[in-house]
Amino acid sequence: MTRPQPHSTRSTLVTLGIVALVAFTTLSFGCSDDTAVSPGGASANNGAANNGAANNNTANNGGANNGGSGQGCGDLTACGGECVNLTSDPDHCGSCAGVCDNTQVCANSACASDCPNNLVQCNQACANLANDPAHCGRCDRACGDGVECVSGACQTPCPNGQTRCGDRCVTLASDADNCGVCNRACDGGQVCSDGACAAACATDLVACGQDCASVANDPDHCGRCDRNCDQDQNCTSGQCVRVCTGGTTLCGDTCADTTNDARHCGDCGRRCADNEVCDNGDCTSACPANLVRCGQSCIDPATDDGHCGGCDKSCVDGASCISGICHCGGTDGGAICQDGLQGDACNGTACTCDGGDACNGNDRCQRDGCD
Repeated sequence: MTRPQPHSTRSTLVTLGIVALVAFTTLSFGCSDDTAVSPGGASANNGAANNGAANNNTANNGGANNGGSGQGCGDLTACGGECVNLTSDPDHCGSCAGVCDNTQVCANSACASDCPNNLVQCNQACANLANDPAHCGRCDRACGDGVECVSGACQTPCPNGQTRCGDRCVTLASDADNCGVCNRACDGGQVCSDGACAAACATDLVACGQDCASVANDPDHCGRCDRNCDQDQNCTSGQCVRVCTGGTTLCGDTCADTTNDARHCGDCGRRCADNEVCDNGDCTSACPANLVRCGQSCIDPATDDGHCGGCDKSCVDGASCISGICHCGGTDGGAICQDGLQGDACNGTACTCDGGDACNGNDRCQRDGCD
């Protein structure tokens, strides 16, 4: 009888040992995140999420949930690539991981059974219609990217370094009528220096009347005392520089929507041919079936403020296109403010027409007043 060689025996034992080790490793660690069982019986993944330790929550606890907006969300919070309002969003209530039950609403960053009296229930959200950018003026009226909700109307935010006081954007550090806080005016013999009323300006500031300005970055005194930047501009190194909002991109001196602008299709300066249109950042021969061709752009006439209800039917300042009709704000949709008349404007929930009348409800602005 032939004896097995010692080397063969050792190889067999080593092989069996490796197989056993692999099996043990698979049993201990091979479960997916959804099935790995913790000592308490709940899934490890769910337990980590509840304790704020899941991978998705690491970034949130590091900034977004503690006040960091991220990705240009302004007063909102970045959660998984979108900007959300933690105070009212039932899918992100109080934190990115906070999800309310289907029977609950999100009120003041907490899941609850119903909304308090000072808030309006919009589906599962308890919204302040005066300042909620997801429900601005009425439920489901969302302001665009980079646009804030002020008194129920979507408005371009104030330039960097400025604060909205009433209907004005002011520099609290230097504005003698709003020194440090809104509506705090300095006395006649004082100046506003670094947000405080004082007898003289700090040495590194320039006296512009009663305002002590940092002319390098003060939009009210940009580069010199008498240069005031427009609301859509920031003061950078003493120069007024235009800032684009609503998802548009600065191309030269124009804010362009690179998703449908044939002169800047997909990127600044990328021009489509004369027989092409720009659809979702690509030059193509025709618009998709759900969009309408207006010039060289593909638009949705139900929601496009520049082509509301049809090509070149532009909504007036402050109005939004809802189902192909321009409306001001308000829980009832606001006054109908359209027909492209020069001089029409939205003021809160009403249209101010050429005739000077303010239309409310479902009134329509006409050339000589409301109808």
